[in-house]
Amino acid sequence: MTKARGGKADGPGRRRARPAGTGRRAGAKGTRSAARARVVREAGYDLLLRNGRVVDGTGNPVFRADVAVVGDRIAAVGVLPGARATQLIDAAGLVVCPGFVDTHTHSDLMLLGEPRHDAKIRQGVTTDVIGLDGISYAPASRKNLHMLRDYLSGLNGRPDIAYDWTTIPEYLARFDGKVAANVAYLLPHNCVRIPVMGMEARKPTAAERGRMAALAREGMESGAIGFSTGLVYPPCCYADTEELIALCRPVARLGGFYVPHIRTYEAGIAAAIEETFRIGREAGIPLHISHFRVRRSTRNRIFEQLAAGERQGLEISFDAYPYKAGSTYFANTIPAWAHAGGPDALIRRLGEPATRRRIVRDIQAKELDWSRVIVSGVKTIGNRSVVGRSMAAIAAEQGRDPAEILCDLVVQEELQVSAVLHRGEDEDLEAAMAHPMMMFGSDALIWGAQPHPRAYGTFPRALGRFVRDGKVLRLEEAIRKMTSFPARRHNLRERGQVAAGWYADLVVLDPARVIDRATFDDPHQFPDGIEAVVVNGQLVVEQGKHLEARPGKILRPQRA
Repeated sequence: MTKARGGKADGPGRRRARPAGTGRRAGAKGTRSAARARVVREAGYDLLLRNGRVVDGTGNPVFRADVAVVGDRIAAVGVLPGARATQLIDAAGLVVCPGFVDTHTHSDLMLLGEPRHDAKIRQGVTTDVIGLDGISYAPASRKNLHMLRDYLSGLNGRPDIAYDWTTIPEYLARFDGKVAANVAYLLPHNCVRIPVMGMEARKPTAAERGRMAALAREGMESGAIGFSTGLVYPPCCYADTEELIALCRPVARLGGFYVPHIRTYEAGIAAAIEETFRIGREAGIPLHISHFRVRRSTRNRIFEQLAAGERQGLEISFDAYPYKAGSTYFANTIPAWAHAGGPDALIRRLGEPATRRRIVRDIQAKELDWSRVIVSGVKTIGNRSVVGRSMAAIAAEQGRDPAEILCDLVVQEELQVSAVLHRGEDEDLEAAMAHPMMMFGSDALIWGAQPHPRAYGTFPRALGRFVRDGKVLRLEEAIRKMTSFPARRHNLRERGQVAAGWYADLVVLDPARVIDRATFDDPHQFPDGIEAVVVNGQLVVEQGKHLEARPGKILRPQRA
C-alpha cells in the first residue's frame, strides 16, 4: 500500500484534508505533509496548485512550477513565491497536467441522467465528445426522439430524464452548467438521415441528398464541431459514398471534420479506409477515424496506407482505447437489412418464424466466437442472471444456439442489452498507441451492471500500464495524446494545455501510483492516483472525493 500523504488516510492511497491550523506545531515532523491539499482563506488567486511537476500537454519535458487560477482561466504558470489563494493544493511530487479529452464517448444520455459523471471525472476526463458513430439524439422530432431513445438504449442506456428537446441548442442546453464535465457535440448521421428518409435501407435521391446536406449545414451552425457516421449501424450503414461526400461538404465549409466508424476493421479494412480518403479528398475535409484497430497480419500495410494518405495532403488522425476487448449493443449483431423501418419493424421481424430463421442464419454466418461474447447489461430483472456470462456458457446451459438466444434477449429486453467482445493482442494496442496519428478515446458504455471497464479506467490504465510500466510512450507524449492533440483536432480553443490565459481544466496525478482498478469481473471501480480534477477553474475531485460541483460547459466551435 502506498503511504497516504498528509492528514489521515481515507482508504488506500487517499488523503483527507485537515482544516487550516489543525496540523502539528511548526517544525514538527509531518507539518509539511499535513499541509498538503489544505484549504486556506486568504486573498489572492482563486486556486493555486503549488510545487507541481507540470506536464503542459504539448509534449515538452516536465518542469516544476506553480499553476494559479482566477475564475475559469489559468492566470499564471511559473515560480510564484508568496502567492496566496482561496484554495491551495500542494502538488509536490505530483504531476499537474491539462484535463483529459475523451474523444469517443457514449455519454449522450447517461451524462444527463448521472450528471456527477463519476466514472469519467474520477479518471481525470474534463471533456467528453458525444454524438459518435453517427448515432445520437439531436436534431430530432419528438416522435423520432422517442424512437431513438428506445432503439439505442442498448448502447446509451435509457435514464429517467425528460425527452422533450427537438433542436441541437435545446439538447445542448441540458448539459451547460449542469454536469461535471465539458461536452462537445458531433452532428450524428442518423439525425440528418432519419428526418429525410426515416429508417429506409436504400440510397437517397438527389433531392434527398440536398435536403440532408441542408440539415448538415444547419447542424453545424447550431453548435456541432464536426460530423460523425457509423457505417455498421443502421441507418448510417445504408449510405453510399456519394451521400457521405454530399454531407461532408457543408461541414468542411464551416470548419468541421469527418469522424467515421468505417465499414469494417477486419477483412476489407483497406477498402474502408480508401473510401474514407475519397470522402476527405472530394469534400475537402479533415479525417478522424473512430476506435481504430489493426491486426498484426495487416498492421504494416494499413499504417503505410495512412502515411500515403497524409503524403497526398489529407489531414488524418484516429482514436483508440488501451484494451483488447470492445463492446456494443446486441441489436447491432442482427443484420442491417432486418433494422429497416426502425425498432418496431425489427421486433416484428424477430417474431415472424420465417424471417427470424433468416436472421439467425445471417448471425451464424458471422462465425462469432461466442465464448468471447459476454453479456454486460440488460434492462429486466428476469435476465440479470446472464449478465457477466459468455453466450457460449449460456447456450450450453440452455441447450440452444447462441444466435437464437441473442434474438430472444433483444426482444425480451426491448433492445436494451449490451455485450463485451474479447479480441486482439497487446502488441496491436501498443502499435496503435505509439502511432503519431493516435489520440485516446474510451468508447465507453456507462450503463449496465457489468460494463466494459474502460468506462472507469481508460486514461489511468494508459498512464499506468502502458506508460509507466510498459514504456510504450513517454509520459509527456501520452498526455499530449490525451490533451492538446485532441483539443486541436476538435477545435477546442484554449484548452488542452497548461498555459496562462487558457481555460483551467486540470488534473493532479501521482505518476508512481496512477492505475486502473476496474476489471471485466468488477468494472465499477475507480482508479488510483488521480488526486484532483479541475473543470473550468472549479475543483470537482479532491483527494479522491467528488465535491458535487457541476461546472461543465458546452464547447462550441469558434469559427472565423
